[in-house]
Amino acid sequence: MTEHVLDRPMWHALTTRQAEHAVKEGPALRYQTDIGPLAGIPDQSVDSLTALGTLIQKLGNVALAGKVVPQCPPGATFIHEGRYFQMLWEGPAPEREPMIDIVRLGADDALEMVALAKLTNPGPFGSRTHVLGDYWGVRVDGILAAMAGERMKQNGYSEISAVCTHPDHLGKGYAGALCRTLVKNALERGDTPYLHVHDINERAVKLYERLGFRIRETMNVAFAEPI
Repeated sequence: MTEHVLDRPMWHALTTRQAEHAVKEGPALRYQTDIGPLAGIPDQSVDSLTALGTLIQKLGNVALAGKVVPQCPPGATFIHEGRYFQMLWEGPAPEREPMIDIVRLGADDALEMVALAKLTNPGPFGSRTHVLGDYWGVRVDGILAAMAGERMKQNGYSEISAVCTHPDHLGKGYAGALCRTLVKNALERGDTPYLHVHDINERAVKLYERLGFRIRETMNVAFAEPI
């Protein structure tokens, strides 16, 4: 059976549309450290796992994800393992949100973006994660109140990521508006949007289902650090 590109999303992103952001060690790949810890290998062979272990020794922690449970590479240990739903867009093209003022984010906003990600913990987010795609935000009185953007990109697919809202601004519809903007833009480019959400985060899963996402697969995720 042919593997779907989203079964090993990191590997298929780093070997295609985002190869320019890859650090390579033999067959193992990861994003540059200031972008994020996501890493991928072509298979679970000894050569691939050994190369990944070397990469971890050189550059530090990585995050692995796939339909198959990742194996721990030599010279590393898993510090966290979990399961995430991979949700794929199945709805029609959404309308843009007319009542919420959405602004594009970039390098000048990087410090605020990192601070909001640290506060809300939507997943790994580095000082240059924003270079991977379009990022949008909502500002309230000049302060970044919510954001969302694009992280991994494979041929035909674009991942929505870093969807987060400051605790003082929850329940105002910002996350939904940002996601609809990203979905609409991706569809216009010819990409199918998808995202990952922790399998125990029922609130987020229901939000994404209301927007038009459906669970495609359960992904196994592991974070590894050097021994």
